[in-house]
Amino acid sequence: MTLIKTEKLTHQYDKNTSVSLPNISIDKGETVLVIGKSGSGKSTFLNIVGGLIKPTSGEVRVNEVSISSLSQTQLDQFRAKNIGFVFQKHHFIQALNVYENIALAPYFSEVKEDKVYINHLLKSLQLDDKAGKKIDKLSEGEKQRVSIARALATKPIIILADEPTSALDDENCARVLDLLQQHAKEIGATLVIVTHDTRLKDRIDNQINLS
Repeated sequence: MTLIKTEKLTHQYDKNTSVSLPNISIDKGETVLVIGKSGSGKSTFLNIVGGLIKPTSGEVRVNEVSISSLSQTQLDQFRAKNIGFVFQKHHFIQALNVYENIALAPYFSEVKEDKVYINHLLKSLQLDDKAGKKIDKLSEGEKQRVSIARALATKPIIILADEPTSALDDENCARVLDLLQQHAKEIGATLVIVTHDTRLKDRIDNQINLS
């Protein structure tokens, strides 16, 4: 089943900067690495598929819904219930602890908080002893694992990861990738990773090159 399909996508940032993207099709349950040189449209693709920006032209269908034609309110609701994000910059609320930051995802998605599942995520990501700690007490590797847990907390059908390993050393890079793939498989989600991190190219066979 095709879960993500784009056709003739373009995005005009200003009169001098525009991006044209190839037609892309990604199936349910796939893990896909999106690579390309700087300015090739990697982040633009991720932001359009995630409903964070609207294309200037073209169509993107996610789970057979044409999200580019949704109103902003409809798009916000669709994104919250179907898509989990792992950002390069984590955007945590510093005043909240680890568990509370993760629980924000179902809260804002208007999905019932599944405490058992969140605790399962914490344990499997080796964060169960960090649940009550503030974010600023964590290492970069631990923060990235909290970001993964937050993205998974609503059991989305799509996980979009923007440069999830670029700030990590080799050991944590491998660990974070393994965790992303493991948990995506566990919930049957499609995983799309956008990166310039060359360490991932040998670990994910399914690649889309936007160069």
